[in-house]
Parts: sequence; C-alpha cells; structure tokens
Amino acid sequence: MKILANKSLGGDLYKLTLAYDGDASPGQFFMLKPKDRSKLLGRPISVFSLKDGELSFLIKRIGGGTASIGELLRGDTIEVEGPFGNGFPALERKTLYIGGGTGIAPSLHLLERDSEKKLNVAIGLRERLPALEELYAAYGDRVRFYIGDNIFDELEVKDEDIFTCGPRGMMEEAVKRARGSVYVSLESRMGCGFGACLACTCEVEGERKRVCKDGPVFEGRGVYA
Repeated sequence: MKILANKSLGGDLYKLTLAYDGDASPGQFFMLKPKDRSKLLGRPISVFSLKDGELSFLIKRIGGGTASIGELLRGDTIEVEGPFGNGFPALERKTLYIGGGTGIAPSLHLLERDSEKKLNVAIGLRERLPALEELYAAYGDRVRFYIGDNIFDELEVKDEDIFTCGPRGMMEEAVKRARGSVYVSLESRMGCGFGACLACTCEVEGERKRVCKDGPVFEGRGVYA
C-alpha cells in the first residue's frame, strides 16, 4: 500500500496513513511488514481510522520492527495484509470505551461509525499529547482524556456497556467494574495473523483460543473471571 502520511503525535506515538479502498470493522487489525526485511514477521496493528479512502494506524515505537515502520515516508510503500480477526460487536446501547496506550486505537474508528452517538470514550495517557487529542476534537465532550498512572483514579463506570483495550491491569479493572456487557480486545505477539501458527493462543472460559482468529475481541468475563 502507498503511504500518504507518517506523522509524529509525541510520546513515541505516530499515525501512519495509507491509501486503501477496502473496509474493516472497528477492532480488526492488519499485519504490517517492517521496512527492514530482516524482521520477517508482520506487526499486528489495529485500525485507528478508516474513511475517505484513507486507512490509519496508531503505532508506538517499541522495538526494531515498529521503529522501521516509523521511518517510512510519504510516497513509500509497505506490505500490508488484512483485515484479520473479529472486531467489537455493534453498539446496541450506551457504551463506554476505556483505552490505554496503543489500545486506544479502535476508539476513533468506533466513533467514526457511531452515527447514533451511543459511544463515549475514556483515554488514559501518562502525559498530555496535544496532537493526539486534536484527532478527537470533533467528538467534543464524548471523549475525555485522563492523565496519570491509573485511569480509574478519576473515571467512574456507570450503568453502560464497556469496550476496552490496553494494559492488562486496566482491562481487568474495567471488567470488574462493568455493570452491563463488557468486551476486551487482547494485544498479543503474532506470527501469521490468521490462526495457522498458534503463536497467540490465550485461555477463554477454560479453552485455548487464538487471539488473531477467534479474537482479538472477546467477552470480557470469559477472559478475566
């Protein structure tokens, strides 16, 4: 795919935007192949935004693979496979998305698809990132940023469904506090992205499941009982 932009958002985060004429559901992911071909495996990255022929990913420089992707420039190309996995269910009632780290990515895609305004978003950050916050500005007070180590120091969970993705401790606490339905999106190292290699299995309700094929979105209480 052709790269349209690769913009720094601060805090080692950047937004990679590609030309794409397909579709994907919020919570699905693509496998992105690093520019450095010595790093053979693709990196599973959730969709951040998808509209008007532009597909964007929120990526954090963690290791060599993501750093290599971060070096790509407008006009370059990158090998991309997907979309893979099962995304979040349809919004049936008032829902709160709780996100931390790069786990916030599906929240913007969900907001783009939420014509009935059923979704509110709570984003936990260690520090203010104005460039990231600006991407959510169009959604006004439906999006709130919480700065600090623990989003639940300020966030109150009410009688609403919960979608969540981010650090394990945050998701476990979200499941514990949820009063309605709760869905978690798991982040995992993957080999193939479509269930063949069994590199990303996890336990759900006592059974081994593949994060890439059976997830990455699961019913939360089945993961964190």
